[in-house]
Amino acid sequence: MFRIGLRDTKAHFRRFIMSIIAIALGVAFVVGSFCFREMLNDQVSQMMGSNSDADVYVRGATEEKQEPGGSVTSYNSTYNEISTSIIPDIENVDGVASADATMQLGNAVLLDHNGDALTTVGAPTLVIGVDQDAPWRSAHFVSGEYPQTDDEVALLEDTADKAGLKTGDTAKLIVDGEAREMTVSGVFTSPSTQLGAILILARPSFVQHVLQEEGEDTSSIQFIGVYGSKTTPLDEEAQQQLADRINKALPKSADAHAVT
Repeated sequence: MFRIGLRDTKAHFRRFIMSIIAIALGVAFVVGSFCFREMLNDQVSQMMGSNSDADVYVRGATEEKQEPGGSVTSYNSTYNEISTSIIPDIENVDGVASADATMQLGNAVLLDHNGDALTTVGAPTLVIGVDQDAPWRSAHFVSGEYPQTDDEVALLEDTADKAGLKTGDTAKLIVDGEAREMTVSGVFTSPSTQLGAILILARPSFVQHVLQEEGEDTSSIQFIGVYGSKTTPLDEEAQQQLADRINKALPKSADAHAVT
C-alpha cells in the first residue's frame, strides 16, 4: 500500500504539492478566522467598556440565560430590562449627579463632504443620544459643543477628519433610508481607542424618536448609567457606597439592581 502511494506521488508530484499547499492554506484561513474573531471580540469589549464610563449601573436583577450566538458581541446570559420610570427614584438618591438611559442607533450612515458614504472595516457607526443635560463624560470637545437641537450632531475628531467636516458644516446622515441634513455642532475627542468606529452624538430626543419610528419600546432598557460627578470618576469605594444607597432606594417592584 505504501509503495503504491509513493509511486502515485512520484507520478503526480506537482498535483501532490498543490494538494499540500491547498490544505495548508485552508487550515491557516480557519485558524486566522478564529484569531481575528477573538481579537475583534476583545477590541469591541474594550471599546464598549470605555464608552460606558458611568460610576454605577442600574440593570435588571433577574438573570436570563441565553443560547450562545454566532456574533462576536453575543453573550451567554443577560438580565431583564428595566423601566425608565425608576430614573427619578435614582436621581433623588444622595450623591447622584445624573442618571440617564443612554440610547443609540446602529443603522445610520454618515456621508462625507463629497456625498460618499463614510465606511469602516468592521467597526460600527454609532449615533449616541447625549447632550448637555445628559453628557458623556469621556467626550472632550476641541471645538463647538453638544447638540442643542434635533437637527444637530457632534462628531468624533477622527470621524470629522475622515468625512472632511468641521464645526458649523452641514452633514448628511442617512437613518432608515432617509437622508437628514444635520449641522455639526461640535467636534470632540475621547481618551480611548474606538476601533475605527464612526461616533456621532445626537440629542437623546432625536435618537428616541427614531427608535420609536422603528417600533422600539423606549420605555424599557438594559441599563441606566449613573454619574456621581459629571466631570470626575468616583473612586471604587465611593462607587460602591453610591450603588448601595441606590439599591436601598429602588422599589422592589422595579426588579432592578445597582452595580459598579
